[in-house]
Amino acid sequence: MQHQKHVIMIGGCLEQFEQYQYYPDLTVSVLANGNDLKDAIKAGLNCYEADPKNYRQCLDIIVTNQLSVNLYAIFSFIEYGLETAAYLGEALGVLCNPLKPVIHTRNKHLMRLTLSQTCPEISIPYLIPSSKQQIQAFLETHQKIIIKPIDGAGSMGVQAITALNELADIDDNLSNLVCEKYIGGKEYSVESQSAQGLHQIVAITEKYTTEHAPYVELSHIVPARLTPAEQSLIEQSVHTFLQAIGQVHGPAHTEIKLYNGQAYIIESQTRLGGDRIWKLCELATGHNFIRSFVEQVLFKKIYNVDTQHKTAAIKFFAPQPGKLQKISIPKELEHTEGVVDIHIARKVGDNIPPLASSLDRTGFAILSAKNYQALDQLMQNMDTIHLETSHN
Repeated sequence: MQHQKHVIMIGGCLEQFEQYQYYPDLTVSVLANGNDLKDAIKAGLNCYEADPKNYRQCLDIIVTNQLSVNLYAIFSFIEYGLETAAYLGEALGVLCNPLKPVIHTRNKHLMRLTLSQTCPEISIPYLIPSSKQQIQAFLETHQKIIIKPIDGAGSMGVQAITALNELADIDDNLSNLVCEKYIGGKEYSVESQSAQGLHQIVAITEKYTTEHAPYVELSHIVPARLTPAEQSLIEQSVHTFLQAIGQVHGPAHTEIKLYNGQAYIIESQTRLGGDRIWKLCELATGHNFIRSFVEQVLFKKIYNVDTQHKTAAIKFFAPQPGKLQKISIPKELEHTEGVVDIHIARKVGDNIPPLASSLDRTGFAILSAKNYQALDQLMQNMDTIHLETSHN
């Protein structure tokens, strides 16, 4: 008989929380706030209101409510809960993804330093600047560079420059920035699941972004259209990377570029991929990240899945900036085979800002098809959705 295991999750969402109902031998407590807390309550889990970024507050709640008694593990799959879960897990001596891989992905300086020392073949020339003169010299060496926050998330704060006068909103405090050589070529994201330090590549995602920085994602396709050699190179490079940072348990989302036959790690996070990529992986491959995590990491079992060989995509809507005047979705789209979800996050009358980060996108459509040809047709059908705006 399987012993009951108690796990604390820091944050999450309804679709993730609902997966735990399939495991009667698992007790899940959730520390969260805002919509995450509402979702956990809706899923019927043990809930405690806490800020995922506030380690001290989370620890106080655990101690006050005696949640550490018979506690087996602490994890988080959300951006701002990763460090908290690692700190708590190590402090309480329970199963967790260690602090090292979390810190070495959230901090771009530590990540670049680690790669340059252990596997320079997949790294990128970088600079932690202390003066604008250093940035200028780095720029002259590499012609085009990327500048981003050391601890940034998503596409926020990312700039690509070819001349120093293009650098926007920079002051003399440069310590929170990292400069990297711009790498051309196609960018992909790689979704992996690790258990006991062994890494499985679940899917490689083909991504399309805006042409210029901050390179906001406009669509993702799973699986990526790759040659066998390209797929092998990406998988080997990500395995090398995960070993270098010390990834032990749980998912990772790693962005990588292929250029002139070489793979380069762009960045990574020890969590589920954003933009609902984890959902695309499930639609395309049958792999459910939450269930594989529970079975492989928490119960140390083999995760059995009925492997699918389909395609899936998410397409984001990003209308022109201005006041949203009209939302037009053809009714037949909602009943079209392969249209999994259409979600518009704004309503008529809302102001649509310029597309400066992923938060500025207006909505999305999730699609699934048996092959690329059918998926491409569904993607084209989404162009019949019109979001009309007018300048204020």
